[in-house]
Amino acid sequence: MLESRAVPLLRVDTAWFPQRVSIDAEFRDERWSGTLSVAERTARLESLRSIWYRSPTAFTFAEGMSPTERRWAMTEAKLGLADLRGVEATTHQFQRWVPKSHEARVIVVGDSVFAAAIQSGSAEAHIDWRNDYQALTYRRVDPPTGVVAGVRGYCRDLGLVYGAFDFVVRPDGQWVFLECNAGGQYGWLEDAAGLPITTALADFLADGCGA
Repeated sequence: MLESRAVPLLRVDTAWFPQRVSIDAEFRDERWSGTLSVAERTARLESLRSIWYRSPTAFTFAEGMSPTERRWAMTEAKLGLADLRGVEATTHQFQRWVPKSHEARVIVVGDSVFAAAIQSGSAEAHIDWRNDYQALTYRRVDPPTGVVAGVRGYCRDLGLVYGAFDFVVRPDGQWVFLECNAGGQYGWLEDAAGLPITTALADFLADGCGA
């Protein structure tokens, strides 16, 4: 005779997010923690044992969003990252504020490393230089040896032959890594800071990608 045992159950449809479902999650030490809430019920993510994933429907966003905003929010809701509308529209990933003197972009092509300091000339650009391109100035810089070794090791470990790395440079001169974009743009920096990146890429490809 089989004995039945009650197992806590939480039913969620992706269409309910973000109007009826909320999530507060953190990924640390290779596992998720936090809460998933539906109406009056809340589940701890770290306590989930099993998930039955069957015929989910599309996310339902607030009225008034443009088609572009809806497409963006749809993508970011799937990835659990930021969107264009603010914290009320979908899930977000927040980064701790780092005091900054300026920012820097480092381009890696094979073993070649190029870097440009990005100085902001407005309050908006100081928060994120992409907010105000007209207020930016650039200059070629030499990254610290530890940064050069770090970006080369990053690319080597992930099998990348190209990487566009973003850093915040603190007032004390410390470089703080933000992210690497494996397809990040560099053309405007090449012109503004005199970085021969296209030549390095052409040489790298001509040599058979380092073979």
